[in-house]
Amino acid sequence: MQDGTLLQRAFMVWSLLAATASLLVGFFVGPAAAAIPVGALFGIFAFGVIFSSGRASSRQAARSAVEAPRAESSSSSTASFRAMAPLVIAAAIVRIVAAVFLNMTGLALSLAPDSIGYYWYGRAIAGAWKYGRVDPSAMAGYQPMSFYQNLNGVTAYFVGEATPLTLSTLNALVGTFAAWLVSRLALEMYGAIAARRAFWLAAFFPSLILWTSLNLRESWAFMAVMGSVLSLYRLRAKFSVRELLWFAAYMSFLPFIRTYMLALVAVGVVASFLVVSVRQLPYAAVTLLVVALLLRSASGAFELDTNLDPYRQLEKMQSMKAGMSSGAAGYHEDVDISSPGAALLYLPLGAAYFLFSPFPWTVSSPRQAIAALEALVWLFFFFGACREILRSVRTRFRHIVLPLMVTLVVTAAYSLVEGNEGTAYRHRSMVLIFFFVFAAGDYAHKRMSGLGDPGTLAVRRA
Repeated sequence: MQDGTLLQRAFMVWSLLAATASLLVGFFVGPAAAAIPVGALFGIFAFGVIFSSGRASSRQAARSAVEAPRAESSSSSTASFRAMAPLVIAAAIVRIVAAVFLNMTGLALSLAPDSIGYYWYGRAIAGAWKYGRVDPSAMAGYQPMSFYQNLNGVTAYFVGEATPLTLSTLNALVGTFAAWLVSRLALEMYGAIAARRAFWLAAFFPSLILWTSLNLRESWAFMAVMGSVLSLYRLRAKFSVRELLWFAAYMSFLPFIRTYMLALVAVGVVASFLVVSVRQLPYAAVTLLVVALLLRSASGAFELDTNLDPYRQLEKMQSMKAGMSSGAAGYHEDVDISSPGAALLYLPLGAAYFLFSPFPWTVSSPRQAIAALEALVWLFFFFGACREILRSVRTRFRHIVLPLMVTLVVTAAYSLVEGNEGTAYRHRSMVLIFFFVFAAGDYAHKRMSGLGDPGTLAVRRA
């Protein structure tokens, strides 16, 4: 890369981020504070430009070693889309049919009462817009910054009672797109064979079909989380203004869906920078600044608690766990996780419940029996994912550290706060999509080893 091109690109990115930071900080904090991130961004980018320019020749030599695998990934992207188009269409059709069936039969209410709850919020919001009257009882718990509650309001305003089915159909399409993003991450990490396998798993795994075919926010959460990780993974491999914008867009969308997911993904992103090459320092600085600005904005607009005191955060998690442990399917309601030591002691048991419950010996209803059967199938893919994680940690840790850290952070957080098998079954889907990427990598490793093509496998894993 020529020095002039590098300087031009760095200045363009700096200008974009500085303007965005000024707008965000000026809006949430005050105009006077907007100069702070601008100055910080300028200083860090100036360092990045000087440092990168001085190492241009050595960087070019290092980059040439990875250009071939990246080119293979890029060239196979279009071809894989054509090859997978029937699968994508089938996944969308399956979800739409499931959405119609669940809503027409009333199963949506019994399987996910939240789906009807969102509709009632939508009716109340639409009524307030139409008639100018607000029912305080119907609006209890309403969050003005909630994208999905307001989406229900907009939909109810136009289609009325057809809101649940309309949004379930929309969610089916968004869920299909999220499955496509899963396959794109697998393509970047492991190649075309893994991409196809990952799409199969993300698109047709029963619980993922269920949660993305109802009037729930899961589809949007999958899209935002996976989109954030995918864009940052691409950005980590090769700097791109487009991927930086996609990363900022997906991360900015997260608090409107699930505020706490922004914090969890941010922690995973920061943890992934514990393993970063010298060449990636400017990119890491940019990413961390974007994350910091998003967290600062969310702390004001969404009341996200960004206090780093572990005892305070664990006390909040203790309260959340107690509230989620009610009902016949509740578990470990009295467990203490209010201190780091207690949380670490409970984490293995909590992870077992979060990842694999309901267990066969706890089944007490046909619905639990179906979930337990799926958990056994999921266990097979979990072992494959663990094999691939261990293999990659030994051979190419830097290439998997970002999705791995996000997966571990989200899994640990849910493992500590979950206290109900039904809720754990639903929230488990947030980490299934990442474990399926690793399982697809294990599948691709077996396929390529079986084909007797160790050279190709070595290039892919380089």
